[in-house]
Amino acid sequence: MIKLEYITPYPDLIEDVERIIREKSFNEKFDSISIHEFSDPDDIVLDPECSIIVARGYASDVIRKRYPGLPVVEISLTGYDIIHAIAECKKKFNPVKIGLIGNYHNMRDMQSLYHLLESSIEIYSGQNIAGIEDSVDKAVKDGCDAVIGGNYICQCARNKNVNHLLIRTGDDAIERSLSDAWHLVDAIQKEREQSEIFRTITQSSSEGLLYVNTEGTIIIVNQTALNLIHRDSASVIGSRVEDCFPFISEDIKRSLRTRTRILNELYNLNDRMLSVDCIPITPSDELSGVVINFRDITRIQQMEAQIRKKLSAMGLNAKYTFNDIRYKSSAMEKTVKMAGMFAAVSSNIILVGETGTGKELLAQSIHNASARRSGSFVAVNCAALSENLLESELFGYEEGAFTGAVKGGKMGLFEVAHNGTLFLDEISEIPISFQSKLLRVLQEREVRRVGANRVVSVDVRIIAATNRDLKEMISEGTFRQDLYYRLNTLELHIPPLRSRHEDIEILFSHYMQKYALKFGIQAKSIEPDAVELLKKHSFDGNIRELRNLAERLNVTVPGNIVSFESVYSALFPGELTHLKKPVPAFKSMSRLPERDEILKTLEDCGYNRSEAARRLGMDRTTLWRKLKK
Repeated sequence: MIKLEYITPYPDLIEDVERIIREKSFNEKFDSISIHEFSDPDDIVLDPECSIIVARGYASDVIRKRYPGLPVVEISLTGYDIIHAIAECKKKFNPVKIGLIGNYHNMRDMQSLYHLLESSIEIYSGQNIAGIEDSVDKAVKDGCDAVIGGNYICQCARNKNVNHLLIRTGDDAIERSLSDAWHLVDAIQKEREQSEIFRTITQSSSEGLLYVNTEGTIIIVNQTALNLIHRDSASVIGSRVEDCFPFISEDIKRSLRTRTRILNELYNLNDRMLSVDCIPITPSDELSGVVINFRDITRIQQMEAQIRKKLSAMGLNAKYTFNDIRYKSSAMEKTVKMAGMFAAVSSNIILVGETGTGKELLAQSIHNASARRSGSFVAVNCAALSENLLESELFGYEEGAFTGAVKGGKMGLFEVAHNGTLFLDEISEIPISFQSKLLRVLQEREVRRVGANRVVSVDVRIIAATNRDLKEMISEGTFRQDLYYRLNTLELHIPPLRSRHEDIEILFSHYMQKYALKFGIQAKSIEPDAVELLKKHSFDGNIRELRNLAERLNVTVPGNIVSFESVYSALFPGELTHLKKPVPAFKSMSRLPERDEILKTLEDCGYNRSEAARRLGMDRTTLWRKLKK
């Protein structure tokens, strides 16, 4: 709140000040304006909550001495105010000589103009009450038959029976004093805001901050730095740096002497490892001191963990667990059980399985069942990135490392996955030239960002996935044997869907319900013969193909029942669209010698008419005619 106290030397001025405040809208600038008249400056008592004072002459001097912490704006009389008072004094008293008493700065500046008034004018100063009284006496002794000045000067002259005239404050002087008060308090507030911002930044920094001048005296210290030495600011500020921070005093002196930065010096202080920077401050090429930054390495590691946790919250986390895996077959039961055993350790894993078998689902489940579950789960499709992109994505890069590098550089996915899991899908597609770089990271557990000259330690579990035979690739020379054995500590084979038909129904029902809920429709039931058709299908796309089929049927099948014909049409669009449950029809074909052959071939082909016709050596029309018969 900006509160102004306006002190007037005479009562009549109050009305003029109030008028100027209204006319010039100063009441909109200040939150509160109080106007007081004090005939005797020694009686002035101010509101302790006021922001700024406006006063004139001797009263402003008294306030400055009595309230040294408050800003004071002096009402500066204009030349017009003084000349007007001299002219009025001549008219009223017709004096031979006039004594002009006061400390107004423009009195002597205008002395050369006083001769235009055709009067003899002598100027006297008055610093205090005794000085004012002496000035009045001296003016009388010097032959002044009238004096001009402020309120207290006129009181002294009145007591000594001397002609006197009060110098009145004009509108221009009032407006200028209010404007100066506003600009001063605005500048003070901005300076205080800047100081508070600086203080808040300094004190809230997790780093210890210290500023030492060229004499080695501590000028600024924040609480973090004080906590390192277990002292308070009162005993540190103003002290010599070697008395409070002896372990860095030599580096500070060296930085002051050479005007060079000293970065990342390591110190052991009370079993705490600190990294310290000394940065000289040279405004206008003149050395003013050194800023020292203290960083607790343990704290840095904690902050790193928090950052990784936040990155995890942004989506780098595993969503699925073993409870999300639907199965009924003994083959899948064995696979999930083995995966649970793998989750109990931190060894690297290779998941081997055809496309669409759910390798990432298992990888996420392993991560969430492991001791690394609170860390990030970062998935990378190695087939989707070129070698250069793989290096910058996995290892990160420094600012300016290459054209297009973002400002500040970028953390690599190995660093993001620190204390978590990195899932490298389609590991077989990594270029042979990049495999040696990946192998080194896995061996050393260190990454070097592109363009960096330092390494970063990482603790990452690798789960790799492939749908190819890596041993065959090793024999072909397209995959490194040493990388294979670094990754293949544990190996898990995921069976394809066609080898576990008993899982098809439970998986299909799950996805049918899932998409019905997603589309906001009623869940559909499936006829038994449609289920049998699904079980006989090869599902070369594995669970992904089954999932897509469920989505397609939720969209295309009217009503709440999925029939044999609906499934057949969805599996083989455009083929046998009006076939009515072909299995009974096959049973009625006993008189046809090729009946069993056709039945077996269709079953082997998943009732794909084109493929069956090709295997039987007949065209599709012939097969269609036999099927109808």
